Amino acid sequence: MLFSKILGQEQPKQILTALYEKKHFPALLFTGPKGIGKRTTAINFAQIINCATTGDIDINQCVRCQQIGNLIYPDIKVLFPIASSGKSDSANITDSDDNKFLDEIGKNINAFALGQFRPYLPASNIIPIRIVRWLKQEMSYKPLISQYKIIIILDADRMNQEAANAFLKTLEEPQPQTIFILTTERISRIIPTIRSRCQTIRFFKLPKDLIIKHLKNNNISDSDAKLAAEVSEGSLRTALDFQYHNIDFLPDTELLSIFDRSKSSALESLNYIINNDTDTKVIEKLINGLLFIFRKSLQAKLQISVEYNNEITKTITSNLTIEQIVQRISILLNVLNDTELHLNKKLNLFTILSNIRF
Repeated sequence: MLFSKILGQEQPKQILTALYEKKHFPALLFTGPKGIGKRTTAINFAQIINCATTGDIDINQCVRCQQIGNLIYPDIKVLFPIASSGKSDSANITDSDDNKFLDEIGKNINAFALGQFRPYLPASNIIPIRIVRWLKQEMSYKPLISQYKIIIILDADRMNQEAANAFLKTLEEPQPQTIFILTTERISRIIPTIRSRCQTIRFFKLPKDLIIKHLKNNNISDSDAKLAAEVSEGSLRTALDFQYHNIDFLPDTELLSIFDRSKSSALESLNYIINNDTDTKVIEKLINGLLFIFRKSLQAKLQISVEYNNEITKTITSNLTIEQIVQRISILLNVLNDTELHLNKKLNLFTILSNIRF
């Protein structure tokens, strides 16, 4: 069976298997939450399509498949958002600018290979028109070795407007030997005209029991596997990373205490925000920590068994109704979206503080 190493995601695997058997390869758009296998499946599909020994197609251990998995195969390109240079895409762009982005991708590409934990990309990273210009030139060349050239674009929703419009023109002029695979966590940010020219394949959060089984098969204890699966919220990447950085994934109870009315006044909380570091990563961690706490509290309120429980969840469960907890979760999701859109960082924290108290 194809894709046997991809955990869960039975429906996407069935769709991709059917496309492979028919040798029908439209532009594909993989959408779903982070850490559930979109990147891994995209690279695995590239291996399957271009495997040199079809009899080995399930194992993907031929030299070509290993090169594809390590992202060193010339006919497979993986692109991802890069740090913004600060220069407008509408400004004159030189060959030197193009070389800089190619150098940045080249230096960091190993981190996106199969078996690697995908690195954190700052919310300010984008896919500029320079990448699309390079793609258009790249598509003019035939594959060097394989029948197909496969271009995987991670976080395709981070194309700026000029890049998205330019990429649309690329999709409108398809090359028979080029296959595009786009991934995104936020399909609503992919412009409709691009979405309409791709076959969308939805990936879903992984069931908790599947994550627990996978972790236990990797020599993780039963109790640790259950806690990791709960913290992960259906993301295998988060669950695996939790084993090495559990302090980073568990909510920072000291930081969250500024939202506890019994421990800090509104003025004290505001002073804390003003006087402490508020970069995007810290804010995202704070919001995700709050989301985790409120979701666990909601489960407890609904009398659903949870592995994670502490004084904060007990306080929320005692003081807030189900409706109030749901309302706060909704507010946090909206603020998280604003954070990713690079709005004022301290304003985000003030918004949270004004609406999220327990």
